[in-house]
Amino acid sequence: MRVVVTGATGFIGTHLLTRLTEEGHEVTALVRQPAAIPGMRKHGITAVLGDVGDEASVASAMTGAEIVFHLARAKAHGARPSEAFTVNVDGTRATARAAKRAGVSRFVYASSSTVYGSRSGFVSETTPVRPDAAYARSKAGAESVVAAECGSAGVIARITAVMGSGCRSWIPLLKSAAAGTLRLAGDGSNQHHPADVSDIVDGLMRCGFTSAASGRTYNLAGPEPLPISELRRIMTEAAADGPVEQPRPYPAPLLTLYYHTGRILDSTVGIRLPLNESVSFLTANRVLDLTRAKEDLGYAPKVRVEPAVRRTVEWLRSQSLL
Repeated sequence: MRVVVTGATGFIGTHLLTRLTEEGHEVTALVRQPAAIPGMRKHGITAVLGDVGDEASVASAMTGAEIVFHLARAKAHGARPSEAFTVNVDGTRATARAAKRAGVSRFVYASSSTVYGSRSGFVSETTPVRPDAAYARSKAGAESVVAAECGSAGVIARITAVMGSGCRSWIPLLKSAAAGTLRLAGDGSNQHHPADVSDIVDGLMRCGFTSAASGRTYNLAGPEPLPISELRRIMTEAAADGPVEQPRPYPAPLLTLYYHTGRILDSTVGIRLPLNESVSFLTANRVLDLTRAKEDLGYAPKVRVEPAVRRTVEWLRSQSLL
């Protein structure tokens, strides 16, 4: 099939391109960097130079497309609120409209589990969204755009935090764990639900090529959640090649106050407190219900957290990044 991928040079995007070409699909990638084009051509991928803010390049990429995977996004951490909304909402609108004009039969939007909020507990796709940061609000806004523009052709994949070969976003946490400076909040029992990139790509493929997915939203995560204290242990032993003594935790009430203050300032006047993203991670508690994805798509993530962390560490070391 003729498939278009935006965000094709990103972490998940590069893995998705490999899977699509391995399965024999005719792939077009919308890329922002000219340097990426020769390498893509070498692998039989048609590369169109442009971005989701350029209507002409988006329209060019969509010519003849049957399925679109829209992965292009602003950075989850560090992007200004205005940038997040420009790329994630306006860019998604432009891409969805171009896909609709091209007669695309399936538009898969790579959203984020952050739309539920960082303290949402156990969540299914019917759980009301409660985004508590600008990035999360922009992803929730983009979901509304997909629903309005694509109708039953649209599929929304709410993706958890992802690890694996090519992942750079976990570098600060892994370095902190290895150095014995990763301080938790309270007893460390709050739950995280990460995934290996191979499982997320499998979920996206199923969103794209399974007829039952039409017009639906799916949670995509790894096979099991775990307490952040256990996640820290796994990261420490992988990054430091063994146990490392970690500092005593922060008092949970102190970080809770900081978190709520930061949330109010962010949502009312657009001010982000220093380290607010780190505090949000340390205090987050979110487990994704995968029942719908399993029943509709046959989604069955296989890579547990420990091997996913090891894969991440091995790749970072191979690139001299850790």
